[in-house]
Amino acid sequence: VSPPSRHQAVAIWLKPSGPAASTPRRLSARVQHKMLSAGSLMEVSAKEYLDNFHVEFYLRDALSQFLTRTRSEGSRGDTRSAPDFFAHYLESVLQGEHLLGRGFRYAAATPGNRRSFVRLLRQGLEGVREPWCVAVMPMDFHDLVVRICPDFPATLVLEAAEHAQCAGAWRCWRLLGSQIPVPLGGAEMSTAAGVEGSQLRVFESLQRLVEFCFVYSELVFVMKHVFAEEAVFGRVSRTTLVSELRRGGRALPGGALPSEGKLLRLLAAPAGTAQAAEASGASSGSQRARQEGKAVVDPETVSYGKALVEMAHHFDLLPPAYVPNQSPTAAAAPAAAAAEAVSASVMGPALESASVAQGPS
Repeated sequence: VSPPSRHQAVAIWLKPSGPAASTPRRLSARVQHKMLSAGSLMEVSAKEYLDNFHVEFYLRDALSQFLTRTRSEGSRGDTRSAPDFFAHYLESVLQGEHLLGRGFRYAAATPGNRRSFVRLLRQGLEGVREPWCVAVMPMDFHDLVVRICPDFPATLVLEAAEHAQCAGAWRCWRLLGSQIPVPLGGAEMSTAAGVEGSQLRVFESLQRLVEFCFVYSELVFVMKHVFAEEAVFGRVSRTTLVSELRRGGRALPGGALPSEGKLLRLLAAPAGTAQAAEASGASSGSQRARQEGKAVVDPETVSYGKALVEMAHHFDLLPPAYVPNQSPTAAAAPAAAAAEAVSASVMGPALESASVAQGPS
């Protein structure tokens, strides 16, 4: 059965529901698509465990690759047995190497794939020295990303660039491939960039927002809806935003969710900002601003761009560190247990259809 579309899921999310109707969803959402600790994993059922790590998706993909390999190459190509093939596939998933040579659709299919892609992207961009001092055009950054994923959408990069930090004229910046910082707006920068300086973004800021918008695309979708419906002068209550992100994120299937602690960090304005200064008791300044007719920013509210930057800074974007097990038997045990748990619904029908297609041996 195909999962509901995003628009259908939002309709479900917006539909009022009583305690009895919301209880089953809340129980399953307790572990769905989150970065779970070892203690949390001990409390979930086998079904919730398999769903959280998308085991069925990976087994289907591994089986498809194995059958394709068998039909196309036969005994002249890859001659590994099915257990060896599956063990190598699952090992590559744990190490994040399964994304190499795959397209955007596969990379975005599961929260684990998205976080593994972020790790590959950071490894590929390690050569960019001091990214906080580098100015880059959004499309130039996209040219780097497609080296890893050829069909990565440019729209995702351009959307992130709208809220990334601009490379302002208050300091000197380096362009990609350049070792000498030059002042923004100067003749050297204009000639090197070939564009107006206002289009340049700080490399580090743009990269972080692209990673966030990719990993948490469902939450970004929910946040856009919240601001379209709830915003007053472009700002939304932090409490409302956290509540709706929690509720709406659970309704959207297949998405990544942050830990509760990370999500709750949105409730407080970051220290060192103008909002935090107002929240700490700058009452005389606020009163003077009101007397002068100036707008006073409420520290309990947040704009869309500011919320996006804060979430990108706090939320987990990388997969948990993987340490290979030294015991082959122990390493194969989880994969074998998972394969047995879903063999009836995944591998059985697929193998049966494959045998019918191939005919008797």
